[in-house]
Formats: sequence, C-alpha cells, structure tokens
Amino acid sequence: MILSVSHGYTDKPVERVVSYSEVVRPGDRQRFIRILADDGDAVIAETMGALPTTLPDLSVQVSTGKVVDFRARDNLRKLPEPGSVPLIYPGNVRSGVIEWPREIRKDQAFAARSEAEQKKFLLPAGFHVVVKRFSAKEERRRVVAAVWDSCRNTSAVAFENHLNIFPQ
Repeated sequence: MILSVSHGYTDKPVERVVSYSEVVRPGDRQRFIRILADDGDAVIAETMGALPTTLPDLSVQVSTGKVVDFRARDNLRKLPEPGSVPLIYPGNVRSGVIEWPREIRKDQAFAARSEAEQKKFLLPAGFHVVVKRFSAKEERRRVVAAVWDSCRNTSAVAFENHLNIFPQ
C-alpha cells in the first residue's frame, strides 16, 4: 500500500510504502485506521500503543460539546445577557487559552429556556479541558487544547459540538 502525504497543495507529496496491517491492524478492538506520514509518526504510534492504560482505565471521561448551533438557534445570543451563559466555539480556543467573549462570526452566549435544557446543554462551573475536534492544516499543532477556568467565569458553560470536553 502506498501512502502519500504533503503539507500543502503546492508541496510535492512524499510517498511511503507500508503493509496493509500497518494501516488496519488485525485484532485492534478500536478499529483505528493509522495513516502515519513518516517513520517519526510510526515511532510515536508505537509508543502510544504500548501505554498500559486507556482513558476509561484512568476514570477520565470525554464528550463532545452539547450545543449543535443550527439546531439550537432559539437559544443563541450574540452577546452575553442576563440569564445566558458563555457559549464556547473552536474559534474561542487560541494559544492554549479560551478567549471569551471573542469577536468571531459566532454567537457568544447560550440561554437555556427551561431546567431540562439546562441539564441537556450546560456543564457546571469548573475546570474543563477543551480540545478542538478538527484543526486546520495551517495550525502549528494538530491537537489544539485549552482549559476553561472557573476562576475567570463562575457560571455554567455551554460548549459547541465541534469541541471535545474533559470535564473536571
């Protein structure tokens, strides 16, 4: 199997010949597809694969943000207002911190209209690790994370669906 990788549309792709079992490992319970660009990626993947525990083994939970903005239009607010909570989008995650509110083309607040919506969409105040689910090739790092700091914001918080959240 031939993998070809480039860092931009003007770059010449680098090709790497690998066996099928390097991409789809027999017996992998998670059924991960591994596309390793170079030998350095292979070393990292092997190191990660040799770790003795998984996130559930460590009692670490992760979930996607609960707000799908086009489905929750009635709850969105351009700016914070009484009764609303911060709404965090991937565009708020920058350089290891969450910049909120931030002038991006997305609403910056969420107003739950009932107690049921509060339970469904909001996380309580606290420290939450936030990771972008998607990153641009242009970003310096492909895994972009930050911490939601309850010392700066003492209210509940809403996270948009393109974020993964590791709650406290």
